[in-house]
Amino acid sequence: MPNNKQFDECLDVAHILKFSNDRIKDFTKKHTTQRVPLEIITLGKNGLKYRFSHDLNANTWVDLPSYKISYVMDGAGAGDWFSAGIISKLASGGIKSFNKSNDSNCKKALVYGQSLGP
Repeated sequence: MPNNKQFDECLDVAHILKFSNDRIKDFTKKHTTQRVPLEIITLGKNGLKYRFSHDLNANTWVDLPSYKISYVMDGAGAGDWFSAGIISKLASGGIKSFNKSNDSNCKKALVYGQSLGP
């Protein structure tokens, strides 16, 4: 787990938190309440789980399966492409467009990001 003070300071200004379950395995246990509007835990070949609420009151995590592909030549940069896809769909107009996002276009943005990642 990252340094708690620095991690908390980052969360105070973040709108999206994305990380791999390999990096922070116990996040859902330590952070039972939502800290930023969109929290994403990537699970590698098992997809991801996320919770989304501008009011920071999402109580449940939503599972989103990964794309099943038969052959991966090189996965380097997949997470960066995933992040870029999400940001391009939810925040193309900056914070104003992000603040107008809803559950439906959040899920669409995540699926789009996944399509860029493999």
